[in-house]
Amino acid sequence: MNTRITNTINGLVEDLKNHRTPLSPSILGSVQGEGNYIQVRDAYFAEYNPVGPMETLLVNRIVNARWRVRCARNQAPAIMNAEMARTRDALDARCTGVTPELRQVFAMLTMHPKDTAAINSLERDEMKCLDTCSDARRRLIKLQTQRLGHPPVRNPQPASGTLPYASSQY
Repeated sequence: MNTRITNTINGLVEDLKNHRTPLSPSILGSVQGEGNYIQVRDAYFAEYNPVGPMETLLVNRIVNARWRVRCARNQAPAIMNAEMARTRDALDARCTGVTPELRQVFAMLTMHPKDTAAINSLERDEMKCLDTCSDARRRLIKLQTQRLGHPPVRNPQPASGTLPYASSQY
């Protein structure tokens, strides 16, 4: 077997043993940062208290899906902001008294098709991630209910807003 494949498989097995499967570096390197990801992951682990590798895997799926949604929600406005910056001079030359709303509409009308496709793709990916999150949560609760003999009691984090993770439904 290829050494690279063997190392990858061994790494995944080790991650499962440690009950923490990290998110890929390409996603960690996006807008947020590894520190926030770890904080989000730890908050979900504290809330769901997974036992065993399957429950841990499902909590990791929830965390990773929510993190991807968060990153995607930052990328779409970035594409729009870049287009507004690119078209600023052209719009200022055509109009006076330009409002932020007019800048955004002009940017949308002049946006390159590949940028429009990128935003549409981000929206589709976001919906897939939310579906993945919902499915993993449903499966996790089912597993925990089977293990405990009753629906699990979650340990929700304080509503202080200090932890950067999404709504309580996920």
